[in-house]
Amino acid sequence: MGFPFSQIVTLDILNTAKNIIAFEELEDLLKERNVCIAVKEKLVKDSGVAGDKAYDEIVQKLLTKSRARGAIIFGSDQEVAGVMRAVRRAGASDTFSWIGSDGWSARALVSDGNEREVEGTLSVQPQAHPVKGFEDYFLNLTVETNRRNPWFVEFWEDHFHCRYPNSSLTPYNGRYTENCTAKERLTRENTVFENQLQFVSDAVMAFAHALNEMHKQLCPGRGLCDSMKPIEGSRLLKYLRRVNFTGLSGDQFKFDSQGDGPARYNIIHFKQVAPKVYRWVPVGEYSEGRLRLNMSDNQSLFPDNIIIGGCELR
Repeated sequence: MGFPFSQIVTLDILNTAKNIIAFEELEDLLKERNVCIAVKEKLVKDSGVAGDKAYDEIVQKLLTKSRARGAIIFGSDQEVAGVMRAVRRAGASDTFSWIGSDGWSARALVSDGNEREVEGTLSVQPQAHPVKGFEDYFLNLTVETNRRNPWFVEFWEDHFHCRYPNSSLTPYNGRYTENCTAKERLTRENTVFENQLQFVSDAVMAFAHALNEMHKQLCPGRGLCDSMKPIEGSRLLKYLRRVNFTGLSGDQFKFDSQGDGPARYNIIHFKQVAPKVYRWVPVGEYSEGRLRLNMSDNQSLFPDNIIIGGCELR
């Protein structure tokens, strides 16, 4: 499927050095496909700093190019929610077709109350699979069996809204009036797991494999030798770049030539699935350099009135 917009706008809310480089590369790729960037805008990252006026001004600038209706937006959920509210204030709810970054897609903070503005968004989410055995392991933990984690008591108090016996006073547990009984238990009903734990697991295992290989080559036998006291970061990096292993999720992990982990993403689309019911629907995936889109449901990813043409802007 070709890119359906001849002119787009870009909005970088994060405004970081990494994003600046990403946008420069994006602009080059779009030019190769005869797609023009009609408006490029940046916004301060901090919803407390950027008030409604700043968001309104951004949206008005985006609206100045009548033919540029595809909009790529990098940002976090708080700031993008502010943009969507500004779109509604401008009466432009059905104007833009958003292409979003993983920093805000599938976040309730953005879509709740802004369904009409977000509808039609095409975005990506890092593809992750459950870490085998982790949920069972974690649900069986208690304060008594997990003494090695100095923050577990604080987690327990926050999770069950109680003060654990003999725990130190923190800025948070002072508000709890009830004491923990030590009989509380974590269950699947009262515990929500982060969907992207795989990346934490892969990161830890990457270092473990790198250190293991480094030890094999530099320190014959058991224990640390002088060659690893201390460990030089630049030396360890060479071993890190060469790791190749199957993670606890079952996925293969290795770094590419740029030092990045495997680029695996789900492509998702925000659509109305029933009257006043909206949902993020998977429509494809990007893995191993290949994009696969599932159009079997005849889902309309882009509006019918997109203008395809040259790069002349008005």
